[in-house]
Amino acid sequence: FLFSTAQAQSDSSTTSTGSVQRPLTNQGKTVVAVLPLENLMQDPRLDFQSKGIAATLTTQLNHVPELILVERLQIDKAVKELGFSQTAFSDTTRGLQLGKMLAAQVLVIGEFQVQGDTIRMTVRFLDVETGQISHTAEVTGSTNTFFSLSDKITYELIDTLHIQVNNKVKTKIEEKQT
Repeated sequence: FLFSTAQAQSDSSTTSTGSVQRPLTNQGKTVVAVLPLENLMQDPRLDFQSKGIAATLTTQLNHVPELILVERLQIDKAVKELGFSQTAFSDTTRGLQLGKMLAAQVLVIGEFQVQGDTIRMTVRFLDVETGQISHTAEVTGSTNTFFSLSDKITYELIDTLHIQVNNKVKTKIEEKQT
């Protein structure tokens, strides 16, 4: 089972569920899976944003030492194994099933929509064990401010998990790759 943190990658204690590897230990860290956001506009020209937003959030959250992120390829593998479609990601019941298969403690699920030059992202933080939504976040802004909008969602999740991040981590989260 592949995670996005080097510490988790070096842990060879895994067990297999179907074709997806599950960790035997999460080293006291919170395991988070960020699922692709649903394209509410159903505009095929925007479909790339579904995984793009999830990749951005995953990259940003990966800088937080208290978190272990589920690798996107493992999410894709589990989705195929369960026979889910892209629209299943915002469905809480299916999300829980996927989260359990991935051994995630928290799922980030949600939707986005674009109208003109404005984008709105709405996400829910789902506790996989209880099935409860622990927090929601909604950001709206210009498509030109996409990255600062994703920063806001990242900080919402960090706050929800009661994690304090230092300035070095904040700088890494807000660093924009070119």
